[in-house]
Amino acid sequence: MTDGLPRDDLRILFDTLSRGFRRLFLSYILFLMVLVVWLGVLGAFLLVGLTFEALLGSGLEAFTILGVVTALLASVLLLVIAGYIFYRGAVDIRDGVARVGEPRARSDLALGAELLYIGGVLTLVGAVLTIVLVGVLILAVGNIIALIGIGVIAYRLRGVHPELETPLNITLVGVALHLLSYIPALSIMLLPAVILEIIGFRMVYTTSGNLLKEEGQPGVGGESTAS
Repeated sequence: MTDGLPRDDLRILFDTLSRGFRRLFLSYILFLMVLVVWLGVLGAFLLVGLTFEALLGSGLEAFTILGVVTALLASVLLLVIAGYIFYRGAVDIRDGVARVGEPRARSDLALGAELLYIGGVLTLVGAVLTIVLVGVLILAVGNIIALIGIGVIAYRLRGVHPELETPLNITLVGVALHLLSYIPALSIMLLPAVILEIIGFRMVYTTSGNLLKEEGQPGVGGESTAS
């Protein structure tokens, strides 16, 4: 249980959620930008190719190939950056949970934190290897494991503070829809799931940041008393 925690543990959790979920939020934004970059770069090269084709009678095929290669490299680079930020967010959350002093609360959150960390490692490895087919599979497996970890953390944190209830519930719904989207017949749920997760992540880290300001930094300003 995470309700009724000592104030120092609450500060640690708010600090952890503020830093960790901010990175998860930023990584999701970058993951969404991959599609934009892919379409934008490829579209630009196709436009140039069509122009050359109209003026000179050739060039479309060459610019199409060049556009695909450039878009692929740009997308992989963006994926690696997003994967690394996601991994760092997972590390922040795992390390923060390990600092919680109350044994039962730490135990309740440990499984989710470890799953998120494992998923973060696989996500980063998969992003690096995306240029080959196996990377996509690793990325998907890492994402599923990380989603389960986030879901466990969000579920276990319910009750820690009233202001976090809505952000955590939105995150849980987004995670559930995201996991369901891996079923081919339900893949249409992916976009609304990601949008809900982004909203939930942002609400979690902003709310936690505000609560941290009210409570003070971990280990500063006040003794460890049950709230």
